[in-house]
Amino acid sequence: MILVKSLGTVGLAISSSVAINLHLLLSLVVLQFYRTGLGVGGYIAVITRAYVMALAAWLVYSLAGIGPALEQVFAGTGVPVTMLLGAAKFAVIVAFYALQVLVWLRFFRKS
Repeated sequence: MILVKSLGTVGLAISSSVAINLHLLLSLVVLQFYRTGLGVGGYIAVITRAYVMALAAWLVYSLAGIGPALEQVFAGTGVPVTMLLGAAKFAVIVAFYALQVLVWLRFFRKS
C-alpha cells in the first residue's frame, strides 16, 4: 500500500512486479528443497539469465537516453502520439533483446 499511495499507478506496477518475483523465488526454493526430482536448477538458471538480460536492457535504455530521444521525435499529445511512442520504445527494447540473444547463442551455446 505504501508504494501505491505514494507513486500511484507506477507504485502499483512496482509492487505487483516485486510480489510476483518474490512468489516465483519462494516457489522455486520450496520445490528445490521438497521435490528434488523436478530438476529446479535448470529453471533457476533460465530465470537468472532472463533477469541478467533484462537488467542489461534497462541499463542500456536508461544510460543511453533512448526514452527522451524518442519523446523528442514523437513530440505532441494525444492517444495516437502516445501509442506511437510506446510502440517505438517497445521496438527498441525488442531489438536489444534480439541482439542479446544472438550474442548469447554465439558465445555461450553448448554444442
